[in-house]
Amino acid sequence: KLIKSGCVVAMPGCPRQPVHPDGKHLFDEGDHLPPHCITVFVPLVDMSRELGPTEFFPGTHRRDCPTQEYRVCEKGDSEGVAFTSAKAGDAVMFDYRVLHRGGANSSTRQR
Repeated sequence: KLIKSGCVVAMPGCPRQPVHPDGKHLFDEGDHLPPHCITVFVPLVDMSRELGPTEFFPGTHRRDCPTQEYRVCEKGDSEGVAFTSAKAGDAVMFDYRVLHRGGANSSTRQR
């Protein structure tokens, strides 16, 4: 079931976003559960480092992610993994609980 759709545009010179998840765990306590929601990004342009692709912080969606590691990622004090080779029309899918942020657009083109 589609819950939400939208379009994110980053103009030239746009700073990177704050680190955030798209959602939380279903329950406040208990074992780690498999994904119950997936976020799908479909870039409309070929990505490059200069365009500021989305940066992901692997493992932050898990309940057993160490608190200190989660906080460092959440504050943006570390670098994540970005899909700089994603082409227009590719689908980038991830657990919506994973921390991520849109990168700064240092190019002269819209993203």
